[in-house]
Amino acid sequence: MPDSNRKTFPPRAEQGRGREEAKKLKRIILCCIAAMLLFVALYYSVPPLVRLIGEKSEERKSAGYNPTRQTIIFHTPDYDENIFEDEYYMGLDRSIYYREIDTGVTIAVGPEDYDNYGEGVKFMIDFVKCIIAGDAETYNSCFEEAFFEVKEQERKEAFTMQKLYNIVITKMSKTTDGYLFTLEYMIRNNNGTFRTDIGSDASKKQYITLSEKTGELLIEKIEYAKVR
Repeated sequence: MPDSNRKTFPPRAEQGRGREEAKKLKRIILCCIAAMLLFVALYYSVPPLVRLIGEKSEERKSAGYNPTRQTIIFHTPDYDENIFEDEYYMGLDRSIYYREIDTGVTIAVGPEDYDNYGEGVKFMIDFVKCIIAGDAETYNSCFEEAFFEVKEQERKEAFTMQKLYNIVITKMSKTTDGYLFTLEYMIRNNNGTFRTDIGSDASKKQYITLSEKTGELLIEKIEYAKVR
C-alpha cells in the first residue's frame, strides 16, 4: 500500500523551470523600474538642456558667430612700429573714399577737400584717422559717455597704429539729430589690438549713428553687419 505520509516533490526539471521563470520575472521588473527612472531623469533634465542650447545659440548669433569661419590668427602687436615704414602697406590704396547713397557717386577725399563736406563727413574722416594713428584717447572721445555705460568693453585702453586701406565712408541718411553712416575698411597685418572680429585683409561693415543730443556731434551707436 502506498505510504500516505510520504512527501511528493516536483521533478527536478520543473524546479529548474520555476527558478528560471522567477529570474526572468525579476529581470523584467528591474528593467521596468530602470526605464521609469530613466524617463523621470530625462523628463526633468531635457527641458533645461534644450533651454541652455537655445541660449548659447542666441549668444552666438548676437555675436555674429559663423560655424564655417576659421579661427582668426592675429599678428604679434608692435606698439613701436611706424606703419608708414611698411613699403607694402604704403603701396596699398590708403585713400579715404566718400560715397553718397543718393547719387551712388564715390570719390577720394584729400585733406584739401575736407572743408567741402559737412560736419558729419569730417567727423568720420577724423575718426578713421585716429584709428590709423593708434590714438586710443581720441578714439574714446568720439563716443557719447552713454555708449560706454552700455558697452564698456568697447572702450579702448590702447591699440597700435592700424594699417587701414580700402576705406569707404557712406552717408546713408540724415536723422532728426544727427547722421547714419557706414564705414568699411581692411586692416593689413591685423594684430587684434583694435579689432578682434576680423582677420587681416578682411572687412565687416559698421553702421555708425552720430548724434548731437549732448550738444556735440558724437557716436551714439555702432552696429556690425551680420555674418551670413
